[in-house]
Amino acid sequence: MHYIYRVTNLINGKLYIGQTKDPRIRWNQHKALSRKEIPSMIVNRAMKKHGSDNFTFEIIATCLDQDAANEAEEICIIQDESHISKGKGYNVSLGGSVAPKTQEWKDKVRETWENHTLEEKEAINKRKSESAKQRIIDYPGTNPASYGGSKDMTEETKKKISLANIGRVSPNKGKPMSEETKQKLSLANAGKVSPNKGKPVSEEQKQKLSISHIGYKHSKEAKANMSKSKLGNTNCVGRVPHNKGKTGECKFSDEQIKQMKEMRLSGKSQEEIASILGCNWKSIAKYTKDIQFVKPEVCRFSPEKIQQMKELRLLGMSYRKIAKIVECNYKSVIKYTN
Repeated sequence: MHYIYRVTNLINGKLYIGQTKDPRIRWNQHKALSRKEIPSMIVNRAMKKHGSDNFTFEIIATCLDQDAANEAEEICIIQDESHISKGKGYNVSLGGSVAPKTQEWKDKVRETWENHTLEEKEAINKRKSESAKQRIIDYPGTNPASYGGSKDMTEETKKKISLANIGRVSPNKGKPMSEETKQKLSLANAGKVSPNKGKPVSEEQKQKLSISHIGYKHSKEAKANMSKSKLGNTNCVGRVPHNKGKTGECKFSDEQIKQMKEMRLSGKSQEEIASILGCNWKSIAKYTKDIQFVKPEVCRFSPEKIQQMKELRLLGMSYRKIAKIVECNYKSVIKYTN
């Protein structure tokens, strides 16, 4: 939604017509800019001169899109005669100034910029930088992300942002980074210390990490890259393996290993035991590899059925015919009649 607003000087009756998407923030901006040493807008200079308390702010129209807002702003400036040439207002243009600029306008601005000397360009850029810093100071709290207000979001705000981003795919997903981008990121992070450096990992975090890696397998490409980083990459010369000198001590007690074996003998799978003990299933496989768990065979045929198979076989009937009579696979007939 776009809003057309009117600022009125209660002392001399002069007007200013403008447009915005957020009236509250726009009015705060007008008041903040009027506190500058030399405000750039005429209406803000008037507010500095007469005091912002002597000015009113009101919404006079609402529009659905930018084009409608530009047209409405132009009409209101003409109707209220708020253009500076009429002597009744502070508008220096006929409205629609935030509309997309024409190519002719862009060419004129570019030509004007190119005509400046190097010293003039540096001075302009310096003024812009100082102006940006001043805006951050002048607009505390109007927009936390842009104007230096509090950056601590409430839990409700975080939840709304999280819900809004569900299902949204990153525009960079699947796009490989260029070498130039990688180099820039490397330089930007040079010397930075990880916020988690030196912080001990809690048992709960270890448990979550362990569970998240259950069943994870590296791709062949990832394995090749890891192998290259450790062996073929000259940047890794002199790297000491993280497990060098370690004796490979077992992190499980004798009691826990015994418990693993007992559960394995009782018929539980490696994954089920891992879930109970809170470890990786590969650890279970390592400490119970001497146990060959054999699933007990369960016969799905009744003794009467098996006896019938044997009698038919004694009569010289083929396995396949018997299988059709008792409605089973012929291999089952072979198994129970031999």
